[in-house]
Amino acid sequence: MTYCLVFNALIGLFLSGLGSMQIGGEEGIGLFSRNGSGGGKLVAASGCFLSIFIAMNKGPQAFSVGTRVLITGASGMVGQALTRLLLAEGYGVVHLFRPSSLKPKVDPDQGSLMSAELNTGAVMDQSTSSGPDSGAVTIGSTPGDLHRFAWDPEQGIIDERAWDGVSAVVHLAGAGVADARWTPTRKREIMESRIRSTRLLSDCLFQRKAKQLQVPGCVVSASAIGYYGDAGQRLCYESDPPGTGFLSEVCQLWEAEAKPMEAATRLNILRIGVVLSEKGGALPKMAFPMRFFAGGVLGSGNQVMSWIHLEDLGRQILHIIQNDNCRGVYNAVAPLPVSQYLLLKALGQRLRRPLWTWIPGPALRLMLGGMADMVLHSQKVSNERIQSTSFRCRYPSITEALQALYGG
Repeated sequence: MTYCLVFNALIGLFLSGLGSMQIGGEEGIGLFSRNGSGGGKLVAASGCFLSIFIAMNKGPQAFSVGTRVLITGASGMVGQALTRLLLAEGYGVVHLFRPSSLKPKVDPDQGSLMSAELNTGAVMDQSTSSGPDSGAVTIGSTPGDLHRFAWDPEQGIIDERAWDGVSAVVHLAGAGVADARWTPTRKREIMESRIRSTRLLSDCLFQRKAKQLQVPGCVVSASAIGYYGDAGQRLCYESDPPGTGFLSEVCQLWEAEAKPMEAATRLNILRIGVVLSEKGGALPKMAFPMRFFAGGVLGSGNQVMSWIHLEDLGRQILHIIQNDNCRGVYNAVAPLPVSQYLLLKALGQRLRRPLWTWIPGPALRLMLGGMADMVLHSQKVSNERIQSTSFRCRYPSITEALQALYGG
């Protein structure tokens, strides 16, 4: 029983996006069919349905133009929390999404192809947290200016109405790095989902600029501290060279795809650490086995975890949007990183549970292959650059963060 719980915790860490690569949660952004070559027809059909629907629904804008923030990957934990924060601050919010209804439906009785049900450009009274991100949380009934529009990065399609009144873009979308084992196909999907979605946004910005249409004044494009690779105990700064390994390569190409946008707008790239929330992400998965007295350390426990409270991540994004002096790459982490052992110990103290077990690194490598990098790599990351813009984390220490999340 104990070993089952420990293994569940291990898998949970990956599924929660440890290493901050699974920060998207955009619905159906994967680029390769799980059903073999036949999936290509479905992708093409989906793009066709989307194009036809958008073309048929060009009409007078049904809502007033104001100060809006467009979010990709909005169904994920970060996107949902950011949406709530922006609405509370008086911003309008636009979600780009890939609805599951883009897929043609088959009538189970007739066996015939039914039309895809599409609903783009709808004003939302309530948002649901559908999508693959295990950390997705429900916005609930939210007053304010909240809209959803469809896009398809595979086909290079986006509903042009989504740009109306948008003053900033927050790009969070990407296939989760921990959703499936890293086969060559899956690694390609992880990489290309980020490249294609970022390229589509970049192309849209330059097309609008060429047509002398309104271009958002700020773009915040996500990356991750996986950029630094396995850095050991070295403190990593934004100006440091990249590390090695698959996750670092993903981040490098992701950032490179966003880089051209700095010629069209104020571009900010966020290398996000492990996001802590009691509602999703890594923390609940770490806490689960502890509640059953089966909490344990993965690897040596000395690997450094650079983390950030979910609320502080949203605040940092808002800070960057609101401050014209913010430009370039920023680490999105708390000022006090901790070792994995100390984080788990602090969590155990908060839950009044001990650490009983230990899974050595070689065993993790044997079980998970390259995916073990997400647990075994050490990234001690500085947030001095964002602090130089007068931003301060509300929860700078792991003790304060866990107290805020779990009380006591």
